[in-house]
Amino acid sequence: MIALGLICLPIAAHATTLDFEDLSLGLDLPPIAYVNAGGTGIDVTLAADHLSVADTFSSKGNALLSQDPNRSPLTITFSGLINNFSLDTGDFGADDDSPVIIQLYDASDNLLDTVSQPWDASMDISNGPYLHLASLATGVKKVVFSSGGQFPNSMYVDNVSFSANAVPEPATMAILGLGSLALLRKRRIKTS
Repeated sequence: MIALGLICLPIAAHATTLDFEDLSLGLDLPPIAYVNAGGTGIDVTLAADHLSVADTFSSKGNALLSQDPNRSPLTITFSGLINNFSLDTGDFGADDDSPVIIQLYDASDNLLDTVSQPWDASMDISNGPYLHLASLATGVKKVVFSSGGQFPNSMYVDNVSFSANAVPEPATMAILGLGSLALLRKRRIKTS
């Protein structure tokens, strides 16, 4: 019985953050792919018309993923379902980029959640602010990040975070299954 209970326990979610520190600065990199991101077993692809890497906060060592103005929104796709998505965003110029939006979709492309925040000209990234956008939606397959204003989709993105349910190795599940069968058999023998 104990082994059966162990099999039924939910497997802990594994959180990971993509900070783009592993990318070279100034590259035009559409699309950007992370295989098995953070050891989660989830592949992540980031795509837009134009993506480049900039080191806007050199004092913090953050390499930021940036988009050129007037281009398509940033689309982040996952090979599996994720939960608890968040990202940090900022702007390199003192202009109004409202609204800043993340839209989260499931595997059937149904909208699960929309998070929208204002961004005004006083929130210039050179002054250090970040806007943190987060959603607790579950079963997310795709996220679309966009911004408005005079130069749409010209925001920086950093610290893309998500949680993925860990998938146990087949050998581990087989051992748990055999252990539970052995315990059941032992119990049957004792009751006979």
